Amino acid sequence: MKDWGWSRLRQALIAVEGQAAPVYGLCAAFAIALPLLIGAQLGRPYAGLVVALGAYLVAVRSPQGTYGQKGRQLAVIVTVIMVGTLIGGLLSGHRWIIVAVLPLVVIFQSVVSGVGPTLGLATMTAAIRPSTENVLLDCAYELAGALFMSALVLAPWPGRRLRPLLEALSEAAAAVAETLEVVTVPAGDPEWERRRRAAADALTQARTTYGLYNAASDDERPARLIKALVKIMHETVALRALLEAGTFRPLHEGAEAETTAAISELAARLRLLAEAIRSLAGGGWKETDPAAARRLGDRIEEIRRAAFEGREDLVATTLAAQVWRTVRRIAATIDSAGRTVAAGITVGISAPRLPEAPRPTSLWSRSVDAVTNRSTAVRNAFRAGVAVFVATVIWAAFDIPRGYWLVISVFLCLRATYSETVNRVFQRIGGTALGGVLAAVLLAVVRGETELAVVIFCCAFIGFTLSPVSYVFWLCFCTPLVMMLIDFGASVPWDQTLVRIGLNVGGGLIALAAARLLWPSAGTFQLPAALADLCSSLAELVRDAAVSEDVLNRPLIRAREAADTISGLIGRMAQEPSPDTGLIDCLRDTVAVANRIRDRVIAVAGMSRAEQGGIGPVRSILLQVADHLDEVAGALRAGDTAVPTLDIEDLLADLDDHLASLAKRRRAEVAAGTTLEESTPLRRDLRSVATVRYTLRSLYEDVRELDAALCR
Repeated sequence: MKDWGWSRLRQALIAVEGQAAPVYGLCAAFAIALPLLIGAQLGRPYAGLVVALGAYLVAVRSPQGTYGQKGRQLAVIVTVIMVGTLIGGLLSGHRWIIVAVLPLVVIFQSVVSGVGPTLGLATMTAAIRPSTENVLLDCAYELAGALFMSALVLAPWPGRRLRPLLEALSEAAAAVAETLEVVTVPAGDPEWERRRRAAADALTQARTTYGLYNAASDDERPARLIKALVKIMHETVALRALLEAGTFRPLHEGAEAETTAAISELAARLRLLAEAIRSLAGGGWKETDPAAARRLGDRIEEIRRAAFEGREDLVATTLAAQVWRTVRRIAATIDSAGRTVAAGITVGISAPRLPEAPRPTSLWSRSVDAVTNRSTAVRNAFRAGVAVFVATVIWAAFDIPRGYWLVISVFLCLRATYSETVNRVFQRIGGTALGGVLAAVLLAVVRGETELAVVIFCCAFIGFTLSPVSYVFWLCFCTPLVMMLIDFGASVPWDQTLVRIGLNVGGGLIALAAARLLWPSAGTFQLPAALADLCSSLAELVRDAAVSEDVLNRPLIRAREAADTISGLIGRMAQEPSPDTGLIDCLRDTVAVANRIRDRVIAVAGMSRAEQGGIGPVRSILLQVADHLDEVAGALRAGDTAVPTLDIEDLLADLDDHLASLAKRRRAEVAAGTTLEESTPLRRDLRSVATVRYTLRSLYEDVRELDAALCR
């Protein structure tokens, strides 16, 4: 099997995932080693060990996000550690009760979001310690270590409170700039869709990050900056549609060079804005009159005069003029965002926001739905529970010395998909083997408790510093760290390292078997509902564009989330042992078409700014497309294999006739003495219909392509 090839092993071992975190590594090492040193000096090594374990269990979770988000995560983590320590302390010395309880703990931590593996680790580490008479005292010791590590994580709050927000805003501005840079690439170029998606993800992250500060307000500068970036993104999508339409009706003397130069100039200014946000150097922002945009405006004015003299196509000239107006709107929005940054990015401090307590009825209904619909979370949870149950039975039945490593390895190796589990097993076996050798050397050399605490400090510092870089690097130093922590102060023969390596290998094999044999087909049964939700969300978006000049955030976000849901299902299906490549390719085509439909709708909403009667059948076309998408969603939910077909050729022909009539009337209006610069209803109608006509035709073709993909 190719999954077990040397190339797969090599990729798993050398994979680099992120950047080193020396500050976090230092905090974790200090929080773990200091209690050990104090306990050794006071003659209370066991108390120091329990405090250090509490700090380790917090450190291993590595809370992310804003400081408010970190605080909420740490509150949950500390609570979970206390619950796990209490359960494990009560189970200590009762091996078969552990066999019955631990799988239930693993199922619970897999289903409930935010708990993670901490509950199982806390329960296991407390259960394997020697039984004590005062379980509550152990909980207090572990609470002290957890709170100590939490305090170190939150210590830089006063000086770095806004850093996550500034980074998110800067990354969003840079991502939008990258999208603007490729707006002129040919139709069908995958680079546009890649950068378009990256920009959407960055904007979503910026909104989410700002919301986590518990001070979100439309009047505050971060909110105004996010709105400006979203507006630039929407104008960029509309500009893309205009440029695509211009390829079907080019000018005799085009302005391609001036257009490209103006767009490049705007992208460069947007990058400067991103740098100003990140460095808080907004005070140096200066508004300028973009020279390339000014040259483009002069060129468009020449072409417009030629069009009314009969030397240029009036509709093509209208498209070019609309490109220029879009460029000007983007430039004005960038300057507005620059003024916001120059004023300073600040967020007021408010009281912490506690999570909303779920109602018992809603919690019960969600749980029933998850079990009834065989949700991925429930399937993964029960798979993990079965795997841990098998490992604990083996440990208890054969009385394996330090057999808890078998159990720990199972629920740390088992991932949501088979392919991810294979990678994690390779990484854990390789990292544990290297770390085991290091542990054997250290255990043979280091004797005293003080010296051992110093070595633990070094291992913790290197391990937590490198943990974001590679899971293998983390295991190389985590393995000796955990071995020395659990058996702190006890004499451990070096050959026990080989036993632990073997137990980790055994746990990895159990995880592999569970991932391969227990419910491997993840996601396929959820496809009909997910596809139906995608179509209904697109229908809502199209209907919103038919009645509003600007697309509302709610339907736009819902359409994107529906597409992301299918992308997630595709990812899980591709990670299974025998993926259906034909179905996966078809689903990828479906998501790509849905993303194009979303972009077309954004462009139409921004272009059709004329009066109701002036744009002809535009709204009728949009409403018919929305009704068709609703019909498709209904057919998918009903399980029908035949998808209805959309046919709006008559309406598109009416739109062409309406456009020709507007162009004729506009020529007559100018011939009667109206100046080119004078804004009249007829001029606005011609501009809107000319710019939206090609986008509507592309929308129609995309919807038909979506129908064909769903039929396949």
